Amino acid sequence: MTQYDVVLIIFSLFAFVISVSKVTGGITRAISRLESSVEQLGSALSELKSTLVGFREGNARTHTELFERIEALECRVVRLETREERCCEI
Repeated sequence: MTQYDVVLIIFSLFAFVISVSKVTGGITRAISRLESSVEQLGSALSELKSTLVGFREGNARTHTELFERIEALECRVVRLETREERCCEI
C-alpha cells in the first residue's frame, strides 16, 4: 500500500463517520420533536377532558332546571284547565 492509499482510507473512514453522525443527528432531532409534540398533545387532551367534564356538569344543571320549569308549567296548565272546566260546567 502506498501513502495515498492510506490517506484515501482515512478520508473514507472520516467521511463515513460524518455521514453516519449526520443521519443519526437528523433522527435524534426528529424524535425529540416528536416527543415534544406528543407531550403537547397530551396536555391539550387533558385540558379538553376537563373542559368536557365542565360542559357535562353545566348541561346536567341546566337540564335539571329546565325539567323543573316544565313540571311547574305542566302543573299550572292542569290547574288552568281544571278551572276552565269547572267554569264551563257552572
